[in-house]
Amino acid sequence: MSALGKFEIDGQKIKGRLDYKVTEIPDSNDVMITYPDGTEQRLFALPK
Repeated sequence: MSALGKFEIDGQKIKGRLDYKVTEIPDSNDVMITYPDGTEQRLFALPK
């Protein structure tokens, strides 16, 4: 479950290795994060 991730937050580019899986939730801007131990956390996307 490790992958290279690239993000941009407020114009700052960030690159790193992720230890978790990110899955988009259908019909939502939110994503589900699944950690190596199997626990899950929903990441809520807030409007700008």
